[in-house]
Amino acid sequence: VLKKFGLPEEKAVTIHNGVDHTLYKPGNREEARYRLGLPQDKKILLNVGAETKRKNIPMLLKAAAALLKEGTDLQLLRVGEETASTKRLIDELELVPHITYFNNVKEAQMPDYYRAADLLLMPSLDEGFGFPLLEALSCGLPAVASDVGPLPEIGGTAAFYASPNDLNG
Repeated sequence: VLKKFGLPEEKAVTIHNGVDHTLYKPGNREEARYRLGLPQDKKILLNVGAETKRKNIPMLLKAAAALLKEGTDLQLLRVGEETASTKRLIDELELVPHITYFNNVKEAQMPDYYRAADLLLMPSLDEGFGFPLLEALSCGLPAVASDVGPLPEIGGTAAFYASPNDLNG
């Protein structure tokens, strides 16, 4: 914009995407789990978003299956709609008792999902922006995201990163 319109740099201000910090802020994990009807005694992993190819849901499910095989008692929460191909993979990996789907969640309810979880997993192959990462971190939820697109810039040093194609990353 500065070059195109010949504006001096001091006339430009960058306005970054953000979240409503009156809504997305840390809260009580036990209370959030109670409100959502979730177990208090399990590790809860959260993933938020559509089940498009770029979201890398098969890798998410394989990671959950690997953790379960290692003995981690976990519940995977998916906020988004389940597709037929994902349902088949969930059955194949024997994850049915360990995964819960929530559809049509209103924004006012989303902070409870972040507060209830122990970790956000975001294994995306590509992201446009990555609001779930920003929302999770705003709620005090640790996150592991892929090292692609804008995610490392959004999370900075507050999140952990791994290759979206490396199950052991």
